[in-house]
Amino acid sequence: MNKLKKIISIFMILTMVMAVAVGCGKKDDKDNNKDNATNQDNKTIVATINEDHKITLGEANLFLRLMEAQFEMIYGPNIWDQEVEGKKMVDIVKENAMMAVETSNIASLISKERGITITEEEITKNEKTATDIFEQLKKAINDEDEITLELVKTLMERQSMEQALLNDELKDYEIDQEKIAEMGNKVRVRHILFKTLDDNNQPISDDKKAKQKEKAQEILDKAKAGEDFATLAKEYTEDLGSKENGGEYTFGRQDSFIQEFKDAAFNLKQGEISDLVETQFGYHIIKLEEIIEPTPEEEEGIKETIKREEFTKRFEELKKDYKFEVKEEVWKDVEVRQSRNEVIEDTTADDKTKEDDKDTSEDDKASDNSAKDSSDDKKSDETKDSSSDDKQKDN
Repeated sequence: MNKLKKIISIFMILTMVMAVAVGCGKKDDKDNNKDNATNQDNKTIVATINEDHKITLGEANLFLRLMEAQFEMIYGPNIWDQEVEGKKMVDIVKENAMMAVETSNIASLISKERGITITEEEITKNEKTATDIFEQLKKAINDEDEITLELVKTLMERQSMEQALLNDELKDYEIDQEKIAEMGNKVRVRHILFKTLDDNNQPISDDKKAKQKEKAQEILDKAKAGEDFATLAKEYTEDLGSKENGGEYTFGRQDSFIQEFKDAAFNLKQGEISDLVETQFGYHIIKLEEIIEPTPEEEEGIKETIKREEFTKRFEELKKDYKFEVKEEVWKDVEVRQSRNEVIEDTTADDKTKEDDKDTSEDDKASDNSAKDSSDDKKSDETKDSSSDDKQKDN
Protein backbone atom coordinates (compact mmCIF):
# COMPACT_ATOMS: atom_id res chain seq x y z
CA MET A 1 0.00 0.00 0.00
CA ASN A 2 1.50 3.35 -0.98
CA LYS A 3 1.85 6.36 1.32
CA LEU A 4 -1.31 8.05 0.07
CA LYS A 5 -3.44 5.07 1.02
CA LYS A 6 -1.81 4.97 4.46
CA ILE A 7 -2.70 8.60 5.00
CA ILE A 8 -6.29 8.05 3.90
CA SER A 9 -6.76 5.01 6.14
CA ILE A 10 -5.55 7.04 9.12
CA PHE A 11 -7.84 9.89 8.15
CA MET A 12 -10.82 7.53 8.16
CA ILE A 13 -9.95 6.67 11.76
CA LEU A 14 -9.63 10.33 12.69
CA THR A 15 -13.14 11.05 11.41
CA MET A 16 -14.85 7.98 12.86
CA VAL A 17 -17.70 9.98 14.42
CA MET A 18 -17.91 12.84 11.93
CA ALA A 19 -21.40 11.95 10.67
CA VAL A 20 -23.19 14.24 13.11
CA ALA A 21 -24.68 17.70 12.64
CA VAL A 22 -23.92 21.14 14.14
CA GLY A 23 -25.08 21.67 17.75
CA CYS A 24 -25.80 24.56 20.13
CA GLY A 25 -24.65 26.28 23.47
CA LYS A 26 -23.02 25.22 26.79
CA LYS A 27 -21.29 26.87 29.73
CA ASP A 28 -17.75 28.16 29.19
CA ASP A 29 -14.95 25.78 30.13
CA LYS A 30 -11.74 27.74 30.53
CA ASP A 31 -9.80 24.84 32.06
CA ASN A 32 -10.38 22.78 28.94
CA ASN A 33 -9.29 25.66 26.76
CA LYS A 34 -5.92 25.71 28.50
CA ASP A 35 -5.37 22.24 27.02
CA ASN A 36 -6.42 23.30 23.53
CA ALA A 37 -3.15 22.87 21.64
CA THR A 38 -4.43 24.81 18.64
CA ASN A 39 -5.34 27.91 20.68
CA GLN A 40 -2.31 30.05 19.86
CA ASP A 41 -2.34 33.83 19.57
CA ASN A 42 -0.26 33.81 16.39
CA LYS A 43 -2.60 31.44 14.57
CA THR A 44 -5.64 32.27 12.48
CA ILE A 45 -8.88 31.32 14.26
CA VAL A 46 -11.54 29.75 12.02
CA ALA A 47 -14.14 28.58 14.56
CA THR A 48 -15.03 28.62 18.25
CA ILE A 49 -16.94 26.49 20.73
CA ASN A 50 -18.73 28.35 23.51
CA GLU A 51 -16.76 31.40 22.38
CA ASP A 52 -13.64 30.59 24.45
CA HIS A 53 -12.51 27.33 22.86
CA LYS A 54 -10.72 28.38 19.68
CA ILE A 55 -10.06 26.28 16.60
CA THR A 56 -7.29 27.28 14.23
CA LEU A 57 -7.26 27.44 10.47
CA GLY A 58 -4.46 24.85 10.52
CA GLU A 59 -6.71 22.26 12.13
CA ALA A 60 -9.51 22.87 9.63
CA ASN A 61 -7.04 22.73 6.76
CA LEU A 62 -5.65 19.42 8.02
CA PHE A 63 -9.07 17.80 7.81
CA LEU A 64 -9.75 19.49 4.48
CA ARG A 65 -6.49 18.47 2.81
CA LEU A 66 -6.90 14.85 3.86
CA MET A 67 -10.53 14.85 2.77
CA GLU A 68 -9.60 16.21 -0.65
CA ALA A 69 -7.25 13.28 -1.14
CA GLN A 70 -9.87 10.84 0.12
CA PHE A 71 -12.49 12.06 -2.37
CA GLU A 72 -10.09 11.93 -5.31
CA MET A 73 -8.81 8.48 -4.39
CA ILE A 74 -12.37 7.10 -4.26
CA TYR A 75 -14.06 9.05 -7.06
CA GLY A 76 -11.18 10.19 -9.26
CA PRO A 77 -9.69 13.64 -10.00
CA ASN A 78 -12.74 14.70 -12.05
CA ILE A 79 -14.93 14.64 -8.95
CA TRP A 80 -14.64 18.44 -8.59
CA ASP A 81 -16.55 19.03 -11.83
CA GLN A 82 -19.63 17.29 -10.43
CA GLU A 83 -22.61 18.58 -8.46
CA VAL A 84 -24.98 16.83 -6.05
CA GLU A 85 -28.48 18.29 -5.81
CA GLY A 86 -27.20 21.59 -7.15
CA LYS A 87 -24.31 21.79 -4.69
CA LYS A 88 -20.70 21.82 -5.89
CA MET A 89 -18.38 19.07 -4.67
CA VAL A 90 -15.86 21.62 -3.38
CA ASP A 91 -18.54 23.03 -1.07
CA ILE A 92 -19.59 19.55 0.06
CA VAL A 93 -15.99 18.67 0.95
CA LYS A 94 -15.54 21.89 2.93
CA GLU A 95 -18.78 21.26 4.82
CA ASN A 96 -17.71 17.70 5.68
CA ALA A 97 -14.29 18.88 6.82
CA MET A 98 -15.83 21.45 9.16
CA MET A 99 -18.25 18.85 10.53
CA ALA A 100 -15.25 16.65 11.35
CA VAL A 101 -13.57 19.59 13.09
CA GLU A 102 -16.69 20.22 15.17
CA THR A 103 -17.08 16.60 16.22
CA SER A 104 -13.40 16.14 17.04
CA ASN A 105 -13.31 19.19 19.30
CA ILE A 106 -16.61 18.60 21.08
CA ALA A 107 -15.76 14.95 21.72
CA SER A 108 -12.41 16.06 23.15
CA LEU A 109 -14.08 18.56 25.51
CA ILE A 110 -16.58 15.96 26.72
CA SER A 111 -13.78 13.42 27.28
CA LYS A 112 -11.80 15.87 29.42
CA GLU A 113 -14.87 16.78 31.45
CA ARG A 114 -15.35 13.09 32.24
CA GLY A 115 -11.72 12.69 33.21
CA ILE A 116 -11.05 10.23 30.39
CA THR A 117 -7.34 9.61 29.76
CA ILE A 118 -5.26 7.47 27.42
CA THR A 119 -2.24 5.30 28.19
CA GLU A 120 1.41 6.22 27.68
CA GLU A 121 1.58 3.42 25.12
CA GLU A 122 -1.20 5.06 23.10
CA ILE A 123 0.51 8.45 23.36
CA THR A 124 3.77 7.02 22.02
CA LYS A 125 1.98 5.21 19.19
CA ASN A 126 0.06 8.36 18.29
CA GLU A 127 3.23 10.45 18.15
CA LYS A 128 4.86 8.02 15.74
CA THR A 129 1.76 7.89 13.55
CA ALA A 130 1.51 11.69 13.58
CA THR A 131 5.14 11.99 12.48
CA ASP A 132 4.52 9.62 9.56
CA ILE A 133 1.44 11.59 8.50
CA PHE A 134 3.19 14.93 8.72
CA GLU A 135 6.19 13.75 6.71
CA GLN A 136 3.86 12.90 3.84
CA LEU A 137 1.72 16.00 4.24
CA LYS A 138 4.78 18.23 3.89
CA LYS A 139 4.73 17.43 0.17
CA ALA A 140 1.23 18.82 -0.20
CA ILE A 141 0.91 21.76 2.20
CA ASN A 142 2.34 25.27 2.38
CA ASP A 143 2.89 27.87 5.09
CA GLU A 144 -0.55 29.38 4.53
CA ASP A 145 -2.16 26.09 5.61
CA GLU A 146 -0.72 26.55 9.14
CA ILE A 147 -0.47 22.78 9.60
CA THR A 148 2.22 21.74 12.09
CA LEU A 149 3.52 18.47 13.50
CA GLU A 150 2.22 19.42 16.97
CA LEU A 151 -1.23 19.94 15.48
CA VAL A 152 -1.22 16.47 13.90
CA LYS A 153 -0.10 14.97 17.21
CA THR A 154 -2.96 16.75 18.99
CA LEU A 155 -5.53 15.38 16.57
CA MET A 156 -4.17 11.84 16.89
CA GLU A 157 -4.48 12.14 20.66
CA ARG A 158 -8.07 13.32 20.19
CA GLN A 159 -8.81 10.28 18.06
CA SER A 160 -7.80 8.04 20.97
CA MET A 161 -9.88 10.16 23.33
CA GLU A 162 -12.90 9.85 21.05
CA GLN A 163 -12.60 6.06 21.08
CA ALA A 164 -12.26 6.11 24.86
CA LEU A 165 -15.36 8.34 25.08
CA LEU A 166 -17.31 5.90 22.91
CA ASN A 167 -16.26 3.01 25.16
CA ASP A 168 -17.22 4.97 28.28
CA GLU A 169 -20.60 6.01 26.90
CA LEU A 170 -21.46 2.48 25.77
CA LYS A 171 -19.95 0.50 28.64
CA ASP A 172 -23.39 -0.84 29.62
CA TYR A 173 -24.77 -1.11 26.08
CA GLU A 174 -25.76 -4.64 25.02
CA ILE A 175 -25.71 -5.46 21.33
CA ASP A 176 -28.75 -7.29 19.99
CA GLN A 177 -27.61 -10.61 18.52
CA GLU A 178 -30.59 -10.63 16.18
CA LYS A 179 -29.42 -7.34 14.74
CA ILE A 180 -25.96 -8.80 14.15
CA ALA A 181 -27.53 -11.67 12.22
CA GLU A 182 -29.79 -9.30 10.30
CA MET A 183 -26.87 -7.13 9.26
CA GLY A 184 -24.35 -9.90 8.73
CA ASN A 185 -26.11 -12.98 7.39
CA LYS A 186 -26.18 -13.44 3.63
CA VAL A 187 -28.03 -15.94 1.48
CA ARG A 188 -26.94 -17.73 -1.66
CA VAL A 189 -29.99 -18.45 -3.78
CA ARG A 190 -30.97 -19.56 -7.25
CA HIS A 191 -34.04 -18.19 -8.94
CA ILE A 192 -36.05 -18.59 -12.13
CA LEU A 193 -37.87 -15.56 -13.50
CA PHE A 194 -40.87 -15.35 -15.80
CA LYS A 195 -41.15 -11.70 -16.79
CA THR A 196 -44.33 -9.67 -16.80
CA LEU A 197 -42.65 -6.70 -18.50
CA ASP A 198 -42.04 -6.28 -22.22
CA ASP A 199 -38.77 -5.25 -23.87
CA ASN A 200 -39.57 -1.62 -23.08
CA ASN A 201 -40.11 -2.49 -19.41
CA GLN A 202 -43.85 -1.89 -19.72
CA PRO A 203 -46.43 -4.29 -18.18
CA ILE A 204 -47.66 -6.98 -20.53
CA SER A 205 -51.39 -7.65 -21.08
CA ASP A 206 -53.43 -9.59 -18.55
CA ASP A 207 -53.73 -12.53 -20.93
CA LYS A 208 -49.98 -12.75 -21.42
CA LYS A 209 -49.41 -12.35 -17.70
CA ALA A 210 -51.75 -15.25 -16.98
CA LYS A 211 -49.84 -17.44 -19.45
CA GLN A 212 -46.54 -16.48 -17.78
CA LYS A 213 -47.94 -17.46 -14.40
CA GLU A 214 -49.15 -20.78 -15.78
CA LYS A 215 -45.72 -21.46 -17.28
CA ALA A 216 -44.02 -20.50 -14.02
CA GLN A 217 -46.26 -22.91 -12.08
CA GLU A 218 -45.32 -25.76 -14.44
CA ILE A 219 -41.61 -25.18 -13.82
CA LEU A 220 -42.21 -24.80 -10.08
CA ASP A 221 -43.84 -28.23 -10.08
CA LYS A 222 -40.80 -29.69 -11.84
CA ALA A 223 -38.44 -28.07 -9.33
CA LYS A 224 -40.40 -29.33 -6.35
CA ALA A 225 -40.55 -32.78 -7.93
CA GLY A 226 -36.77 -32.91 -7.66
CA GLU A 227 -35.47 -31.78 -11.06
CA ASP A 228 -32.10 -30.01 -10.87
CA PHE A 229 -32.80 -26.37 -10.10
CA ALA A 230 -29.69 -24.94 -11.75
CA THR A 231 -30.47 -26.80 -14.97
CA LEU A 232 -34.05 -25.53 -14.95
CA ALA A 233 -32.80 -21.97 -14.37
CA LYS A 234 -30.39 -22.14 -17.29
CA GLU A 235 -33.16 -23.36 -19.55
CA TYR A 236 -36.16 -21.30 -18.47
CA THR A 237 -35.19 -18.15 -16.58
CA GLU A 238 -35.72 -14.82 -18.33
CA ASP A 239 -33.23 -13.03 -16.07
CA LEU A 240 -30.28 -12.75 -18.43
CA GLY A 241 -28.01 -11.51 -15.66
CA SER A 242 -28.07 -14.86 -13.84
CA LYS A 243 -29.02 -17.30 -16.60
CA GLU A 244 -25.54 -18.65 -17.32
CA ASN A 245 -24.75 -19.36 -13.66
CA GLY A 246 -27.99 -21.19 -13.00
CA GLY A 247 -29.90 -18.24 -11.57
CA GLU A 248 -27.52 -17.71 -8.66
CA TYR A 249 -27.25 -14.59 -6.49
CA THR A 250 -25.64 -13.94 -3.10
CA PHE A 251 -26.82 -10.97 -1.03
CA GLY A 252 -27.60 -9.63 2.43
CA ARG A 253 -30.61 -7.86 3.88
CA GLN A 254 -28.93 -4.50 3.39
CA ASP A 255 -28.29 -5.01 -0.32
CA SER A 256 -30.45 -3.28 -2.94
CA PHE A 257 -32.59 -6.18 -4.14
CA ILE A 258 -36.35 -6.02 -4.57
CA GLN A 259 -37.91 -6.24 -1.08
CA GLU A 260 -40.38 -9.03 -1.93
CA PHE A 261 -37.50 -11.06 -3.35
CA LYS A 262 -35.34 -10.53 -0.24
CA ASP A 263 -38.19 -11.28 2.15
CA ALA A 264 -38.98 -14.54 0.37
CA ALA A 265 -35.34 -15.63 0.27
CA PHE A 266 -34.67 -14.95 3.95
CA ASN A 267 -37.84 -16.76 5.00
CA LEU A 268 -36.80 -20.02 3.34
CA LYS A 269 -34.99 -22.88 5.02
CA GLN A 270 -31.80 -24.17 3.45
CA GLY A 271 -32.67 -26.33 0.42
CA GLU A 272 -36.29 -25.14 0.40
CA ILE A 273 -38.02 -23.89 -2.77
CA SER A 274 -40.50 -21.04 -2.57
CA ASP A 275 -43.95 -20.84 -4.09
CA LEU A 276 -44.34 -18.27 -6.86
CA VAL A 277 -43.10 -14.87 -5.71
CA GLU A 278 -44.50 -11.91 -7.62
CA THR A 279 -42.47 -8.70 -7.97
CA GLN A 280 -42.61 -5.75 -10.34
CA PHE A 281 -40.49 -7.80 -12.76
CA GLY A 282 -42.59 -10.92 -12.84
CA TYR A 283 -42.94 -14.34 -11.20
CA HIS A 284 -39.93 -15.79 -9.39
CA ILE A 285 -39.18 -19.28 -8.18
CA ILE A 286 -36.50 -19.11 -5.45
CA LYS A 287 -34.38 -21.85 -3.93
CA LEU A 288 -32.27 -21.14 -0.86
CA GLU A 289 -28.96 -22.89 -1.39
CA GLU A 290 -27.01 -21.61 1.61
CA ILE A 291 -27.15 -19.26 4.60
CA ILE A 292 -23.78 -17.57 4.97
CA GLU A 293 -23.03 -16.34 8.49
CA PRO A 294 -20.45 -13.59 9.03
CA THR A 295 -16.90 -14.58 9.90
CA PRO A 296 -15.63 -13.66 13.39
CA GLU A 297 -13.81 -10.72 11.84
CA GLU A 298 -16.94 -9.59 9.99
CA GLU A 299 -19.02 -9.97 13.16
CA GLU A 300 -16.62 -7.73 15.08
CA GLY A 301 -16.95 -5.16 12.31
CA ILE A 302 -20.75 -5.36 12.52
CA LYS A 303 -20.61 -4.88 16.28
CA GLU A 304 -18.46 -1.80 15.82
CA THR A 305 -20.91 -0.44 13.25
CA ILE A 306 -23.84 -0.97 15.62
CA LYS A 307 -21.95 0.68 18.47
CA ARG A 308 -21.04 3.68 16.34
CA GLU A 309 -24.64 4.08 15.23
CA GLU A 310 -25.75 4.07 18.86
CA PHE A 311 -22.97 6.46 19.86
CA THR A 312 -23.90 8.85 17.06
CA LYS A 313 -27.47 9.00 18.39
CA ARG A 314 -26.24 9.72 21.90
CA PHE A 315 -23.66 12.21 20.71
CA GLU A 316 -26.45 14.22 19.08
CA GLU A 317 -27.80 14.82 22.58
CA LEU A 318 -24.42 15.31 24.24
CA LYS A 319 -23.32 18.02 21.85
CA LYS A 320 -26.45 20.15 22.25
CA ASP A 321 -24.72 21.87 25.18
CA TYR A 322 -21.94 23.19 22.93
CA LYS A 323 -22.22 26.21 20.67
CA PHE A 324 -20.07 25.77 17.55
CA GLU A 325 -19.55 28.87 15.43
CA VAL A 326 -17.58 29.16 12.18
CA LYS A 327 -15.89 32.45 11.25
CA GLU A 328 -17.22 32.52 7.71
CA GLU A 329 -15.07 35.50 6.74
CA VAL A 330 -12.03 33.24 7.22
CA TRP A 331 -13.41 29.91 6.02
CA LYS A 332 -14.92 31.26 2.79
CA ASP A 333 -11.46 32.18 1.49
CA VAL A 334 -10.08 28.66 1.93
CA GLU A 335 -9.97 26.86 -1.40
CA VAL A 336 -10.13 23.16 -2.16
CA ARG A 337 -6.97 22.05 -3.90
CA GLN A 338 -7.58 19.64 -6.72
CA SER A 339 -5.50 16.71 -8.01
CA ARG A 340 -4.26 15.89 -4.52
CA ASN A 341 -3.35 12.35 -5.55
CA GLU A 342 -0.69 13.63 -7.91
CA VAL A 343 0.78 15.84 -5.21
CA ILE A 344 0.77 13.40 -2.29
CA GLU A 345 1.64 10.26 -4.25
CA ASP A 346 4.92 8.69 -3.10
CA THR A 347 7.29 9.36 -6.00
CA THR A 348 9.77 6.82 -4.66
CA ALA A 349 7.31 3.93 -4.77
CA ASP A 350 8.58 0.93 -6.64
CA ASP A 351 7.11 -0.32 -9.87
CA LYS A 352 5.13 -3.03 -8.11
CA THR A 353 3.32 -0.50 -5.93
CA LYS A 354 2.50 1.58 -8.99
CA GLU A 355 1.18 -1.47 -10.81
CA ASP A 356 -0.94 -2.40 -7.77
CA ASP A 357 -2.45 1.07 -7.74
CA LYS A 358 -3.12 0.84 -11.47
CA ASP A 359 -4.81 -2.52 -11.05
CA THR A 360 -6.95 -1.15 -8.21
CA SER A 361 -7.96 1.78 -10.37
CA GLU A 362 -8.87 -0.50 -13.26
CA ASP A 363 -10.89 -2.70 -10.92
CA ASP A 364 -12.79 0.35 -9.68
CA LYS A 365 -13.50 1.41 -13.25
CA ALA A 366 -14.68 -2.08 -14.14
CA SER A 367 -16.96 -2.09 -11.10
CA ASP A 368 -18.38 1.29 -12.07
CA ASN A 369 -18.98 0.13 -15.63
CA SER A 370 -20.63 -3.04 -14.38
CA ALA A 371 -22.96 -1.05 -12.14
CA LYS A 372 -23.82 1.26 -15.01
CA ASP A 373 -24.52 -1.64 -17.34
CA SER A 374 -26.82 -3.19 -14.74
CA SER A 375 -28.71 0.06 -14.34
CA ASP A 376 -29.00 0.74 -18.06
CA ASP A 377 -30.25 -2.73 -18.95
CA LYS A 378 -32.65 -4.25 -16.44
CA LYS A 379 -32.66 -7.42 -18.49
CA SER A 380 -29.24 -8.18 -17.00
CA ASP A 381 -30.55 -8.21 -13.42
CA GLU A 382 -34.25 -8.62 -12.77
CA THR A 383 -34.04 -8.90 -8.97
CA LYS A 384 -32.23 -5.67 -8.13
CA ASP A 385 -34.19 -2.87 -6.49
CA SER A 386 -35.06 -0.34 -9.19
CA SER A 387 -34.66 2.45 -6.65
CA SER A 388 -31.01 1.63 -5.98
CA ASP A 389 -29.72 4.14 -8.52
CA ASP A 390 -31.66 6.91 -6.80
CA LYS A 391 -30.30 5.82 -3.44
CA GLN A 392 -26.76 6.01 -4.75
CA LYS A 393 -27.39 9.51 -6.06
CA ASP A 394 -28.78 10.54 -2.68
CA ASN A 395 -25.67 9.24 -0.99
